[in-house]
Amino acid sequence: PCARPLGGPEGFATGWLTVETMLVDPGPSTDRDEIASAAVLVRLVRLAGAVDVTGLDDRPAHDAAHAPSTVAPAVEPAHDEVLERAHRAIDGDRTGAIVGHLDWSARNVRWDRHGLVAVFDLDSLGTATDAVLAGRAAVLWSTTSDPGDRPWPDGRRIASFIETYQRVRGYRFTTVQHRAAWGAALDVVVRGAADEHRWGIVGPATVALERSGPELMERCGA
Repeated sequence: PCARPLGGPEGFATGWLTVETMLVDPGPSTDRDEIASAAVLVRLVRLAGAVDVTGLDDRPAHDAAHAPSTVAPAVEPAHDEVLERAHRAIDGDRTGAIVGHLDWSARNVRWDRHGLVAVFDLDSLGTATDAVLAGRAAVLWSTTSDPGDRPWPDGRRIASFIETYQRVRGYRFTTVQHRAAWGAALDVVVRGAADEHRWGIVGPATVALERSGPELMERCGA
């Protein structure tokens, strides 16, 4: 579920502008369930399965850094090197791009006691392989990254979500896909840490990179 489109998209500045009905935000989720989150992402992927992705960009309109072969500017040299390793794993997955949500953060998926309420930030829809969608979501699904929120997941929790996504999706990833999923997870963590470095803070992404970076690099074959 999402807000009903009323108008657009219309070209605006360097992007696109849309207008939707107002949808009441129930507030941040307090009870975050891995299976439910994976199931909703899989549902979205299946709903978008008929979309012809030929010629579509492989990144959300608001964030050019999501393109798998593009390294974001102004990152630390060490971050840059790790991103290159992550992208080699991502680019090794040739299974074909599909449409999915590339910012599957808890701040963008709302629940109440009855279940799913809405998915927000639909300008983060983009194309990626199934494994990359799973790997990105494995890092983002359980946290908003807001001050005081739960820490970013470690390797064990990332592995658990990737496993759950496959089970809900109904098939197993190949070795190459597994590496791509872990490469995508590593990409999210490194970019988050690079952002925190630019902001002059030691936040959850930096902590996650320090604690789990070596495991993520190993799992993506870096």
